[in-house]
Amino acid sequence: AQADIAVHPTAIEGLVYTGSAQAVTEGGTTNYEGRLSIVYGFGPNPSFYGHSKTTNAGEGIVYYKTSSSSYFIDSPVYSLTYKIERATPTIEWSESSVEVDYTGSAISVNPPVVTLLNGETYGGTIEYSYTGTFSGNGLPTNAGEYEITASIKEEGNYKGAVTSTTLKVIINKSVPTFISHPTAIDGLTYNANDI
Repeated sequence: AQADIAVHPTAIEGLVYTGSAQAVTEGGTTNYEGRLSIVYGFGPNPSFYGHSKTTNAGEGIVYYKTSSSSYFIDSPVYSLTYKIERATPTIEWSESSVEVDYTGSAISVNPPVVTLLNGETYGGTIEYSYTGTFSGNGLPTNAGEYEITASIKEEGNYKGAVTSTTLKVIINKSVPTFISHPTAIDGLTYNANDI
């Protein structure tokens, strides 16, 4: 007998990356329900399993057909598109303010903490920008008062994010120090030839 899909499964909407495998389809029946089930696979040469679970964020294709049986001819392989949205990370400063002295180089700050799901570690780039006495991208160099914003770009299973608060920074002017002061020469005599 020819096996086939009687009611096709549909993609589950509103999925968001969780760090764990989750089903991307719901519903669906075969024309011999109770004797055959729907099996699912991913990739160009899929292996088929009794679930449509996958983990990573993105848009993809899941393939499905009836389970194999020596009593039935397999159904065609069908497909549908699913989507798992990227999760939203948090990025927060561990301190609220910093005061440093002018050095002639851009300041260094403790990077903000990026929190991902399930203890995952962020390995991307943190970008900075500042406003205040001067404004720009990166970290400031010149003496003044600033507010620093940090951000990360969309990457992998996560959306981009920006710190919800700013880091307040004061760069103090440097005070020049003299290694030695000049001293007057004693015993000088006026000499007209020096004029």
